[in-house]
Amino acid sequence: MAMTLLLLAGCDGSKDKAMQTASPSQITQAAERRDVTVFGVVATPGVPFVDPKLSQADMVPQLRQFLDDCAGEDCGVRLLGSETRERLGAGESIRLDLGVGYAASTTLVDPVDGRGKARLRFRLEGKGSDRFETDITTPADQPFFVDKTLADGRRLLLMVGVR
Repeated sequence: MAMTLLLLAGCDGSKDKAMQTASPSQITQAAERRDVTVFGVVATPGVPFVDPKLSQADMVPQLRQFLDDCAGEDCGVRLLGSETRERLGAGESIRLDLGVGYAASTTLVDPVDGRGKARLRFRLEGKGSDRFETDITTPADQPFFVDKTLADGRRLLLMVGVR
């Protein structure tokens, strides 16, 4: 499961080999910028539809592990989208339109803090106002998940990844 999600997040580690041969100044410059991905799905109880894109990638069983109350065949799962923005600097953002008036955005607050982790600010916006906001501190190549139940009972599962 982790490998599929990491690949979706663009966190395949391919840059790690290049960093091993890079000079200290190249590593510092690279650490000042990060690739950031936001990936979103919605699960709908009582609607058995499964998005063909998720089926083809064999992601439905993996996603259902996160959706314990929506793990059966009668719970549909639909891909809302995936956006990656390469080489974000501090203060720059990525936004994913989730449809029906909702959007997820992630701002890179600090590409690398004193512990070698990236600091991000995640925001779920809905119908003109913020619905949820949280700060994330995470190592590269380790996705962070946000799981929210919407007012209509659907489950929104979002992943934020940085490398």
